[in-house]
Amino acid sequence: MSWRLTVILALVLALLGGYYAYFEMKVFPQRKQAEEEAKKIFAIKAEEIKEISLQRKDTEILCVRDNGGWKMLKPVKSDGDGAALEKMASILEEAKYEKILDKENPDLKHFGLEPPSLQVWVTKKDGTTSRKLALGGKSPTDKYVYARLDQGKNIFFMPAKIMDDLDKNVFDFRSKRLLDIKPEEVDGLEVSTDSWRVVAHRVDKQKWAMVAPLDAPAQSSKINALLRKLTQWQVKEFISERADDLATYGLEKPSYTIHVKAGKASSQQVLMLGNKDETKNGVFAHMKGATNVVMLDAKIMEDLPREAFDLREKDFIVLQREKVEKIRLTYPQRQILLAKEDKNHWVIEEPSQLRADYFKVRNLLLDADDMEITQFIDADQPSPEESGLDAPAVRAEFWIEGEKEPVGVELGRNTEDGKAVYARQIRKNRVDMVDVKNVERLTKTVFDLRFRKLLEFDNKDIESIQMTLAGKEFEVHRDGNKWKMTRPEKKDLKSGQVFSFLWALKDLEFKEVVSEDGKNVPSEAFEKIRLKVKLIRKNDSSPGTLVIGDEIPDKKGLVYGRVEGRPLVAAVEAGLINRAQRALEKAKR
Repeated sequence: MSWRLTVILALVLALLGGYYAYFEMKVFPQRKQAEEEAKKIFAIKAEEIKEISLQRKDTEILCVRDNGGWKMLKPVKSDGDGAALEKMASILEEAKYEKILDKENPDLKHFGLEPPSLQVWVTKKDGTTSRKLALGGKSPTDKYVYARLDQGKNIFFMPAKIMDDLDKNVFDFRSKRLLDIKPEEVDGLEVSTDSWRVVAHRVDKQKWAMVAPLDAPAQSSKINALLRKLTQWQVKEFISERADDLATYGLEKPSYTIHVKAGKASSQQVLMLGNKDETKNGVFAHMKGATNVVMLDAKIMEDLPREAFDLREKDFIVLQREKVEKIRLTYPQRQILLAKEDKNHWVIEEPSQLRADYFKVRNLLLDADDMEITQFIDADQPSPEESGLDAPAVRAEFWIEGEKEPVGVELGRNTEDGKAVYARQIRKNRVDMVDVKNVERLTKTVFDLRFRKLLEFDNKDIESIQMTLAGKEFEVHRDGNKWKMTRPEKKDLKSGQVFSFLWALKDLEFKEVVSEDGKNVPSEAFEKIRLKVKLIRKNDSSPGTLVIGDEIPDKKGLVYGRVEGRPLVAAVEAGLINRAQRALEKAKR
């Protein structure tokens, strides 16, 4: 092949490639897009639509875009459902036909277009263009629906789905929202029934206060949650456009009346709830000043308070738990004092110097912070003698960072039914009732609060384990995430069993103290070593060597335990020995 022919063929290939690149990748897609655009019925952008009108026989639904929202003008005047109407506008923008019927002077009745099943009008914002789409019957295969535009001669085939998309009713397009509020802007709330009334006002962004039936802190989280729920309530059914006879629906004397105030008094909105309709599982409702009666789902009643004090603050004390620096627990015959060393460490200072368990102290703070009033005593406050607060069963004090005086609680005598206990905040005279379980939650011993783990380590740091079990010595080493035995034999182990044993060691807590200083321990306690475990970290350091000795007389299931080099001798569960044996057996399989 000559070089000239080679050049010519190369040029031909380049031209063909250019043709493909230009026509197949640019011209043809643009042409196809233009063809698809030409099939669009309304040739309008969703945001350009000013009015949408749907008509079936003599009934018309007319909705108009108004100041960024939507209004319904026919058949009733109402706010429109913005989300539903914006979706409809998008559907109308994309509505297009598949093909045109090639037939002169078609019989419109035959195609269900005289009269049509549904007619849709669309008007632009500037009012200059208005188009009318008529939809008729479906094709024999139900794949298409026949349509006509602006009473023209052509009959279009449109996807049958368009009928489902456009065939909406008044309920679909009407706003189903009752209270037009933004929870964060509400500064006043009143909820009343025929037997009680509660009024609350906003103190700051998150905090509320009750002003009726008495001045008291309000349960702010519950009020904020109620306001959020109110914005979510939706009309289930529009019952009547005339609110002439409210008594018919139990709205003349409502079961609940909800006043929501935002800013000026003129912006107050009032919702009334009436009778229940058991057959429809609904409740009748009416907005003051509105002309209609609606039905809400009966489940909304679960969002409402059952009594005035449901919205009253029930937290007995409010602790900034992370800022508590000192705790004093006082009981009739003893006292415990705890102090924070740093973010993750607490110590017991009295009656003895011991390390405290961070998690047990944290749980104590949680229990105190979660304490709630179960019954308010607003009148006839009991005397200290009657309430048992002259000599409290528990007095818990908490010193907060930056505060000179502590906050705290005193718990006195149980109520007659045994379900509650009289309680008051320290240095305050008011007495209320809290759950009797709080006495147990706040009653602690030094042993309850002390750090009781014998070994403290992180599993991922352990590189090897040396163990003596039933007189035999074993040694295992980590290789990445795998464990291998190197003594008395070389063998790959099931790593999950080794890690399981490490977790058992990490979680091990002694059950009793045999001797704090290692003195007066029976000589036979460690004559027979039943288990000895030494853990070695990556840097060759060790968290300690655990030694488990013989069973403790008269202490079923407990054995002597200690860590080499430390004076403490304690009672631990014998089950650790069996767990070590099972882990070793399973790991070797």
